[in-house]
Amino acid sequence: MDTPEVRYNLYSPTTLAESIGYDRNLFRQKTLEGREITNTQVDEMKELMIEASSDTLAQEFHQLALDNLDKVVERNGEFVKDDYIKYYWDFLYEIQVVEMLKITLGLDIWGQEFIKDAELKGKTYRIDIERHHLEKIKAIYTIFKFSEDIDYSKNLIPFEDFVIALAPLMHKYHNQLDKLSKFGYNTQLAMHRLMHLYELIQIPFVKDFDYQSTFLKEFRGKEVRIEGKEVKIWDRLDDFTINKWIKRWIIVKKEGYEAFFLNRDEGYSNFYKFRYSPIENDYKLFLNGKKPMNSKLFLSERMRKSFWQWFLSVYLRENIYPII
Repeated sequence: MDTPEVRYNLYSPTTLAESIGYDRNLFRQKTLEGREITNTQVDEMKELMIEASSDTLAQEFHQLALDNLDKVVERNGEFVKDDYIKYYWDFLYEIQVVEMLKITLGLDIWGQEFIKDAELKGKTYRIDIERHHLEKIKAIYTIFKFSEDIDYSKNLIPFEDFVIALAPLMHKYHNQLDKLSKFGYNTQLAMHRLMHLYELIQIPFVKDFDYQSTFLKEFRGKEVRIEGKEVKIWDRLDDFTINKWIKRWIIVKKEGYEAFFLNRDEGYSNFYKFRYSPIENDYKLFLNGKKPMNSKLFLSERMRKSFWQWFLSVYLRENIYPII
């Protein structure tokens, strides 16, 4: 009887590797976590393994797996979607963190405190931001989604005609919000907070207008209706934090987002320079048909091309922003 990994004429490359004497864990890394391959490709890979020397085997096997990505046979209709979540989700990280910071200006909507800039840990600058799925629908990979495109059969929460799907949270609040009871109440509260910041960030700057007192009143008095009750959504936000958010808002309005990100006191210069800029530069190179300057951003040139094509044809089309 076929095992679950060798069914419907499909093989996992890791199973293949193990069956002829090679380390399973090595091939899991070298073949993109064991994607399925067809029996024809199994024969090709076996022949390659027999002919290849041990010194070149891993590199050649990896390349063969990459060359056959377009020929993968799907187990079911969700396979390709899962593949996007598995790989493209990681590649979207820096892009989406910048998208989210443009809305929140770094304010964690659940902890009601500011997220710190990235810090050097080992050889990588890391920032404490998780992309939290407010609706717990892992298949959604944009911040906003039309409600009509979501299945609400599981008592999920529509937010008018669109869904607020992703929010930037520090790791401790990402875990906390997932574990708290009252999922419906907490999710709506988090959505309203993010939406409030989204509304405020779109207000135009007018010279000599008193934004300080206006925004203080706005944060202090903002109420919404959740489960039949009027709720003040910023219950623990102190004046110092509000004034800091206003200061960041003024930088954005007067000088632009890049000036905000690069501001050493209020912005996220480490993350912007060392994490986001390399991705943005590679995107520009791709659009101009040029090779990458940083070969470590993607597993291969094929994956790089695949991601940016998906980004242009799918992500940018689906990445909606509500008009308010």
